Amino acid sequence: MENIELLVEKYKNEMMELMRKAVNNVNEAAQPPSEKDDNAPLTDRPQGYGKLKINVFTGNEAFPVLSALVEVYDGERLVLREFTDRSGAVSELSLPAPSATISESPGNTKGFSTYTVRVSHPGFNSVELVNVPVFEGIESVQPVSLEPKNSSGTQMITETEPFGTGDESYA
Repeated sequence: MENIELLVEKYKNEMMELMRKAVNNVNEAAQPPSEKDDNAPLTDRPQGYGKLKINVFTGNEAFPVLSALVEVYDGERLVLREFTDRSGAVSELSLPAPSATISESPGNTKGFSTYTVRVSHPGFNSVELVNVPVFEGIESVQPVSLEPKNSSGTQMITETEPFGTGDESYA
């Protein structure tokens, strides 16, 4: 019996290591191109970046959710796949966002990028946040509240509005 427990533990550790490597590969591939990359086409050079911080909680934001899978998409392109830590957070993400000056130009009113955030955990209903805005030069905090699993499935939330931390002058 002890040998089976050792094999199970070894298998679990191997699977966790494979998941960590897969998450790292996705995160490395999702890094924005360097602004100093002179060989990149102009259309591939983002005009700016904003930051998105995602916190996952349950119980009216009273309890952080450990090991929730957080996925961030730019359209259909996966930008981040990461598990939450024990504080319910994932790494702060730097995402391309149009220059704030775009919204000041006549005829252009969208001075932000939008992303889709999907959060899942085996013990909770999944949540999908659609049109999460990211503004150049601003750190947005997106809280995600998970409800214990029931028969309703995925909860869809659209047009969320993250809020700045008060320190919008990072660069």
